[in-house]
Formats: sequence, C-alpha cells, structure tokens
Amino acid sequence: MISLLLCTVRDVGGLRDEPEKDPVLDIVEQLAGQNYHDFELVVVDGLHAKREAKVAEAARKVGFRIRHVPPRSTLWTRNKKVAISTYRNTGISWARGELVVNLDDCCALPKNFVELFALAWKKYGIAAAMTWRSGGDNRPLGRVTLAGMVYGYSSFPLEAALGLNGYDEAFDGAQGLEDMDWSTRLFNLRVPQAMVELGGFRLLPQTGHSPEAIDRGEPFVKCCNAAWQTQRVRRSIARANKPEDWTPETLRSLVGPCQFLAPGDRCAHHHGQNPCAFIEHPWVRGLVPLTEAFLKEPPVVNLQQLRRENGL
Repeated sequence: MISLLLCTVRDVGGLRDEPEKDPVLDIVEQLAGQNYHDFELVVVDGLHAKREAKVAEAARKVGFRIRHVPPRSTLWTRNKKVAISTYRNTGISWARGELVVNLDDCCALPKNFVELFALAWKKYGIAAAMTWRSGGDNRPLGRVTLAGMVYGYSSFPLEAALGLNGYDEAFDGAQGLEDMDWSTRLFNLRVPQAMVELGGFRLLPQTGHSPEAIDRGEPFVKCCNAAWQTQRVRRSIARANKPEDWTPETLRSLVGPCQFLAPGDRCAHHHGQNPCAFIEHPWVRGLVPLTEAFLKEPPVVNLQQLRRENGL
C-alpha cells in the first residue's frame, strides 16, 4: 500500500556520530523492524553504482521489495548539482504504492514510523506530514508547525502526484523550496493533509553529502526563491514540467539574480538566516555556463510516460 521514497547522495561517513555506517543500509535495517509491513522502498541513489551490490545483498535479507535506481539523467544530475525534484520524480516513476512517503537518509525511525502514515491514509484518507519535538541536535531545521516542534517528512497519494506531473524540476540546480511548492500544489488539488506528531523520531547529526554526487565548487546556479515566486504566477499551478510553461520570459526569471530582492536583503530561503547568495557572487553580472545551458534545456518530463517505460 505504501512506497517509501528515499533520495540520497550521502556516503559512508555521512553520519557524524556513527561514521562507519552506510546511511542507506542503516535505513534498510531500521525498516526491517517496522510494525507495519505492507510497503516497498524506492531508493534513488546518486551513488548507485558504488552501492548497487550492497543494496542488492540487503534486499535478499529483508521482507519487503527494494528498488534501487540511479537518478534520471538531466542537465543538473550530469553536472553533479542539487537536483532533488529530479530525484523525487525518478522515485515516483518507480513507485507502486497508492501512498508515497518521503524518507530521509539521516534519521532514527521508531518502529511505528510506517504504521503512522498507513493509519492516517487507510482510516482517515489523510496524507500526513510528520512533526516531532525539537531539542538538542533536533533543533528547528524546518518550518515550525507548533511551539517546540518542527516539520518533518510528508506523504502524498501516487494518483495526485501523477496528476500534478511530479515535483517542479525548475527548482533543480540549486537548493530548496521545492517542498513548499509541492505542498501548495497538493493543497490546490484538494488533497487532505494534516500534521501528525511522531514520538521517538530522531534526526541524526550529519557531516554533509558526498562530493561524488554533489559538486559545491561553484555557487548555486539559479535562485529557488525566484522559482517559487514564478510558480505563483504561471498559467497553471497544477501540472509542472509542461513544455508550454517554459517561455523565454519564464525561464529567465528563474536564473537570477533574484528580481524580488534588493542588495543586502534577506530572502525567505534558508529561513532568512543568510543574505542572498546570488548577490554575493560575481556570476550575477553574467550567466554561468550551466544557466545558459538551462535556458536551452528546460525541464520537461512526463511521469506517466516514464512509468510506462519502467513497466508500471
């Protein structure tokens, strides 16, 4: 009934307090001890070739299906840039469950983690978004939903995801705000959503992502805040990644510098903690090669077609 979707670029050593662990194999082991068993795990792995044999061996030992796949080839994944929307859409293109639950590669899961999402969906028809109480290393790292609590991982019906044609891949190339856009579009599609507290969940301290999968040697190549603002005024807020949405004006509004921000201002991205990264970098005086390539290769994808190619 449930497809757990794990997108990862984290390698062995990615967990600060347990550097000997492979985060993906650790998640597989935790899921094997869950109270609820009607699920599959879809792993979209930026280190797929490096980890393929280990995951295949782990899959033979557990009682649930594991699909371990590389991310789709796009401009951003080929250039080792942040591409979370591409990763998530790749996972959706392989999912079989009627409910998809986003999972992370740096957490400790209570045994009722999957059960909570299953109950909310099966009994109440609710696509739950998880919250947990902050404190210590679990300081607020996401949107605060209640006093002392932070926003965690969300679920959504597969049917709705296909109706929306997935996450908007205009957000790829830089980091952030695709989740805010996704929840807004689900809301506009009238998908019932609710915040649910999950006791016993812990976010584990991390040391960062693998440079084999993500190259942070250049500044971000476009502004996600601009992408989010642009999504508000596009002709269709429902379906993403449509060819007719990508006019030259739309594309150029995504590559920065952010027309919504004055020099020295702070934007909503990163929760207002940092000045705009784009204003600080010299590339705002001229497009870097990747942004020029982005203008020539707009993010167009058809999730239903991808699923047919995957035999689903």
